Amino acid sequence: RGRLALKLPMARRSDLAIVLNPSAGGGYDERRVEALRAIAGSRGVVFSTGQRELLDAVAQGVRERRVATVAIIGGDGTVSNVLTALHHAYRGDPLPRVALLRGGTMNTIANSFGVARAQPEELLRRLVASPSYTLIERATVQVENRLGFFFCAGAMVAFLRVLYESAGQKQGPLGALRLLAKGSFQAFAGGQLLDRIDLPLSATLRIDGVEHPARRYAVLGAGTIEQAGLGFRPFPLAGECQDQMQMFAFLGTMQALARQLPSIRRGLPVQKGLAIAPLIRTLEIETSGEPIAYALDGDIYEAGSVLRVDTGPTLEI
Repeated sequence: RGRLALKLPMARRSDLAIVLNPSAGGGYDERRVEALRAIAGSRGVVFSTGQRELLDAVAQGVRERRVATVAIIGGDGTVSNVLTALHHAYRGDPLPRVALLRGGTMNTIANSFGVARAQPEELLRRLVASPSYTLIERATVQVENRLGFFFCAGAMVAFLRVLYESAGQKQGPLGALRLLAKGSFQAFAGGQLLDRIDLPLSATLRIDGVEHPARRYAVLGAGTIEQAGLGFRPFPLAGECQDQMQMFAFLGTMQALARQLPSIRRGLPVQKGLAIAPLIRTLEIETSGEPIAYALDGDIYEAGSVLRVDTGPTLEI
């Protein structure tokens, strides 16, 4: 689903750009950057920057050079930042193809697309050497002119905030799983962690223009990839998302959510009446005046009391 069964020719000479977050994968010093340049050879150019404002200049250069493929080395947030910069530079024109070369702590997006679990240098070597590759077409999620693949609000954002403030972030997926296990236990027994993450979103929704009365959502999300981190699959229809995204809205309590986590991890429907998960194109969220905290590909932002989430441009990956 969402995968085209054809082989495409490898990018021609000098039409491959590698955009690197130098903090990815434990850090890229000049030696590692030079190694990437050696692998790319005359086929590509390496841009190394972790500053979002400089990504706009890189994206503009990619457009001016008419680069066919942009390879990204970094985590989920880096992928979103690069796509956003490209979106701004191309101003509605079709974006270049994208190759995901991993390098982050979680790599949820790369995992969702089945990217091999290898070091970025090895993945780049395969990309440059391969005479052909499989192409996947997939829509993006657009929020406040940012592009990504999975959006969330409610308790998931609170969980991410706690994770980023703790040692769990440094420990990668293992630390995140430990924090999740602790939160799941406290959903039944109570505790300080539960108090910090049990922050539901109370809002009125307009789904593809149809208004739904104000309700309390433990978690509200939308995605065009199956996963939303740690192998959980709240968007199992993502393979069909070439012009839509899948919404996931959980209506129950944190205790009910903890009970349903095994089903969500396997991409199975949750208990009837606890969630809605349609394929949609537009989601509008409005609170009674409270700001809306949300995450896009793991990066946390804050909006006003009204937020619109759209199906974004379709990419070739």
